[in-house]
This record gives sequence, structure tokens and C-alpha cells, in this order.
Amino acid sequence: MENLLAILPSILALGAFAAIMRLIINSDRLERKAEAELDAKDAAEAQAHDQLAD
Repeated sequence: MENLLAILPSILALGAFAAIMRLIINSDRLERKAEAELDAKDAAEAQAHDQLAD
């Protein structure tokens, strides 16, 4: 039991680190997705503008 209590802070710290890394990875993934959607929207608008110019 004492051994478990001795390593409990390390286990909690590792869990907290994993949770923070998961948040960072998800945030980066969402940012890349938003950028891709914005690029697609810009490309569609440019194509529509080119078609109207023709």
C-alpha cells in the first residue's frame, strides 16, 4: 500500500500530462481543419469570381 501511495503523484502527473497533450493535439487538428475549410471557401469564391468575369 505504501508503494502505491509513493507512486500515486507520478501517476497523476503522467495522467495530467497526457490530458494536456491530447488537448494540444486536438486543438492543432481543429486549427488545420479550419484553415482547410477557409482555403476551400476562398478557392470557391475565386472560381466563382473568375466565372463571372468570363
